[in-house]
Amino acid sequence: MRIPPSSDPVERESSKVVCVAAFRSQPSIDPKRMQEWVPGVAWGAPALGMSFEESLKHRDELLPLIQKWSPDALLNKNAAPIYFENEWGLTQPNDPKVTEANYKVHSPAWGMGFKKVADSVGATVYNKFPDHPTEKYKDIWDFIVQNLTVPAK
Repeated sequence: MRIPPSSDPVERESSKVVCVAAFRSQPSIDPKRMQEWVPGVAWGAPALGMSFEESLKHRDELLPLIQKWSPDALLNKNAAPIYFENEWGLTQPNDPKVTEANYKVHSPAWGMGFKKVADSVGATVYNKFPDHPTEKYKDIWDFIVQNLTVPAK
């Protein structure tokens, strides 16, 4: 959306997203996919205006909305690179502050499921959690800095 000949320096800059960084995120509002990625999770339906059980029951009716707004449905080969980070591993931490529901809603399995979808459409997704480092970036902050740093001319 940039306008190269503009006299306004802001208008001469691109508004294209160059990277996306997410910490403990939930990248789908599709209740069926949510259950596939994190069995037993029952969250995310507030985005659909109903209980999780109702969203499962009415999924077919909700598909147009899911396809329009769910991050996993919007992935394509032209998407900006995406980085997921989670401080938890693939098993629930032995920590009384991390309940089962909290763990399922913020599990690194979300990023793993999302990466499979990304790989299938040719998008770039990095997924870091304990015992699963990323090759190119040390952590989410390194990803952001490397992707937002403008090379010197």
